[in-house]
Amino acid sequence: MKPDPAFYRAATETLPFAPEQIAYMDDMPLNVAGGQAAAFQSLQYNCGDHEGFLAAAAAWLG
Repeated sequence: MKPDPAFYRAATETLPFAPEQIAYMDDMPLNVAGGQAAAFQSLQYNCGDHEGFLAAAAAWLG
């Protein structure tokens, strides 16, 4: 379970993408930190700042 490193490792072993190609979003700071430690493109969702989240997600897309 998140934020156990085995969770993120399972994703990289299952998905056909390099870790830095994986977009990972979560509302829990510890889980986001786990995604960052796994080299995922990690973004924290905050329901109090939905517009900020959308702006940050749009920046990922260029």
